[in-house]
Amino acid sequence: MIAILTILTLAISIFSWLLWHQIRINPASLRLGFYVLIIVIFLFISLQVIQFPSISVVHIINEAKLFVKWGNIAGLFLVITLAYHSFQSWRKWQHSLHQLVFPLVLLVYAIADIGIWLLNDGFSISLKPILVVIPWLSLYVLWQFLQFISSSILYGLVVKRPIHGPIVVLGGGLVDGQYVGRIVGNRIQAAVKDATKMSEYPTIIFSGGQGKDELVSEAEAMRDFAVKRLNVPCEKTILEEHSRNTYENLRNSAKLTNSSFTFYTSEYHVFRGVLLAKKQGVNAQGRGGYTQFPYRGIAFLREFAGVMNLNPKQHIICGTVWFVSSAMVILINFI
Repeated sequence: MIAILTILTLAISIFSWLLWHQIRINPASLRLGFYVLIIVIFLFISLQVIQFPSISVVHIINEAKLFVKWGNIAGLFLVITLAYHSFQSWRKWQHSLHQLVFPLVLLVYAIADIGIWLLNDGFSISLKPILVVIPWLSLYVLWQFLQFISSSILYGLVVKRPIHGPIVVLGGGLVDGQYVGRIVGNRIQAAVKDATKMSEYPTIIFSGGQGKDELVSEAEAMRDFAVKRLNVPCEKTILEEHSRNTYENLRNSAKLTNSSFTFYTSEYHVFRGVLLAKKQGVNAQGRGGYTQFPYRGIAFLREFAGVMNLNPKQHIICGTVWFVSSAMVILINFI
């Protein structure tokens, strides 16, 4: 037992150092969540070894089966959610066959997985090994989700309040086409709160174009809200009124600032924002305005879909490798 605990302690120490190093060089990375999950797994195993020093292999296998069962259910729910939000994003922004492949692959997999659950006893024994592997793919999606959530939470904890500007407030939908709602209002309040603590009041860029159902641009509505309700000096504001989405918010704001900046959005949206900034070479960090918990939970699912759609090819390839590797192991044992 001492040898096992020594190995586990060494592994925890290595991944803890990797986590600290990643935070120091660039916290805008999904590696944060990866390292956190590995550390948690090793800690859990260590506690099991300490609490049950004579634990049997059969017990470990039974616990693993239980985890796979519930993990598959949770992962399948995420797959369906991911397919839905990916399709909605395609319909709203992409309209290209290339971008439609990812949600279609997810939908086909979800149907196959549900079919296996419903018709498990109807398959011949020769198909059993492959059918056992298919549910494991949902565990890959579950892992990606836990990695995303862990990275998001940790990023929010380690990013500090900026000491100088400029700062950017990202727009959202307007109420009745012209008024700032609670969610966007909280973004503005978070930005102004940090701005008032700086030694020199910063330039605030309000970023957001005018949608088809909006009477004014989101940038103008946010600026008016900040000036009238929060006493922000109008001369310290700049409007960026051409953006249609977060990607364009960050790109267009970067052109206006020509420097690094801090952007403000909702808590659930911060991490996807920094990943989008990183993807296009924009030097920015993100801060979040408060969002009520019920909506925050739903929004995190949508944000997860957005993050997965940043690199759909990568996930299709990784999922395929995951499936083939698992199938080979199971087939070898079956033969």
